[in-house]
Amino acid sequence: MLRPSTAPPPHFCGAGRSILEQGAGPFQLIWDTHEHNVQGLEKTLRFAKQQRAQEPTKTLIFSDLDDRVCSGGNVYDQVSGLLRRYHVHNVIGVGSEMTHHVDRFTGLCGRFYPNAHDLLKALDKKTERLTSQLVIVKSNPASELENVVQRLAYRQHRTVLEVNLDYLSHNLAVFKSRLSPTTKVMVVLKAFAYGSGGIQVARFLERCGIDCIGVVYTDEAVQLRRAGIGSPILVMNPVLTDLAVLHRYDLMAEVYSMQLLEGLQQAAAAAKVSLKVHIKLDTGMHRLGLQTEQVDVLVEKLRRSPNLHLVGIMSHLAAPEASQHDHYTREQHRTFAACAARIEAGLHTYSLKHLLSSIGVLRHGQFQMDMVRIGIGLYGVGPVSELAPELMPTHTLKTTVAQVKRVPSGATVGYGRAVKLSQDTQVAVLTIGYADGFSRALSHGQGGVWLHGQFAPVLGSVCMDMCMVDATHISVSEGDEAIVFSKKHRLEVASDAARTLPNEMLSCIGERVRRIYTGCGK
Repeated sequence: MLRPSTAPPPHFCGAGRSILEQGAGPFQLIWDTHEHNVQGLEKTLRFAKQQRAQEPTKTLIFSDLDDRVCSGGNVYDQVSGLLRRYHVHNVIGVGSEMTHHVDRFTGLCGRFYPNAHDLLKALDKKTERLTSQLVIVKSNPASELENVVQRLAYRQHRTVLEVNLDYLSHNLAVFKSRLSPTTKVMVVLKAFAYGSGGIQVARFLERCGIDCIGVVYTDEAVQLRRAGIGSPILVMNPVLTDLAVLHRYDLMAEVYSMQLLEGLQQAAAAAKVSLKVHIKLDTGMHRLGLQTEQVDVLVEKLRRSPNLHLVGIMSHLAAPEASQHDHYTREQHRTFAACAARIEAGLHTYSLKHLLSSIGVLRHGQFQMDMVRIGIGLYGVGPVSELAPELMPTHTLKTTVAQVKRVPSGATVGYGRAVKLSQDTQVAVLTIGYADGFSRALSHGQGGVWLHGQFAPVLGSVCMDMCMVDATHISVSEGDEAIVFSKKHRLEVASDAARTLPNEMLSCIGERVRRIYTGCGK
């Protein structure tokens, strides 16, 4: 029986939120145009603090505040105090009022401009250089600092994947509420964290207190390490030639065959290094893994492998979501527990044993053992949402209407003239195509988007960079937003229309799609 979740309800922030994305230089960019006062600034700085376990260097660009006075005296005295408390040492002030309060920022590295236009000119001429790891832009709409944000953002694509970090944190808490306090959590961030952006998600989850990260390929782990991720990382599909890289970046390797075990030991011995490993057992999935009949031979080989340090034993359930296969799941657990016990007894050691993934935690929590692996469940989509309705969908994929036109009855739309219109039709052309992850399987009305809350089906075939939708009965204009999926318009509906899984639909979102991360700084 499922236990009710003890996770706190998510904190909804409405329109007042901070947005994080990759900057155009070697920095990340946070921007916020809501609640432009001392309280709003503190929320934005708090949001910035949540993003990394290690304190980054920070630059704040902000405009004249909306509040002119406060209970503690001059409002800019409070701002100066906030900047020191949150370790912001570089300040760029924009606005006529800011230039009159330069003295309030003594001791900080401060530059001041009368307007956004002058700041942009300084950035273009490189007389203003941004060298911090994190650049924060806090303004009101009247300051025109949105032009500065556009200048500093890495991507300009009008198709955007938005990841709600408050929901991500909430979902992690939901899973933790189903676990014993001593059970460790590995988050699986394979395939660019299911398309979400591996580095940023890893940074945020480190702040949330995860124990370990899992990826499939060594390149994914190296990217995280180079971005400053310090958590233990397990590479689930290493190859022999990865040994030097695994050691250099302090990565753990999954060992799933005798050949890999022997090869890694020989390579580690030759290099005079040690390597942490997790042994993968095949208990019924019949994908990667050592056969259970090989356990005795495995123990003997591990005894003769002094350069390999066993830290974990793992397996994977074949059908944890299906009640008709629960007997098979129980047999997998029984087999795994027995084999793990034989390995530990034979080596006189203890190791982390992990069997369950996201769906397994929710349906078979009694098998949680020492650690669990949470992947797609973190994003609140797929079968997990039915078992734990308190999970929140973290992703919104949205695009923009590039053009609206009236096309007469009898005309054709798209490649191959595959669609002939039976009536005069208002066609909206969108800036999203299959190169962005909008599958061709959604062509010919199989899928669509939401325009002002109304569904607009795809007309003709989805193109590489664009698609056309029928917006005949919708009041729509160029530049309007079109929703592919969101909290309200579920990803599962779109993936069902494309005859695929939510996992695949997220993972296929193209690299050129702009990724932003939102939160309240609660």
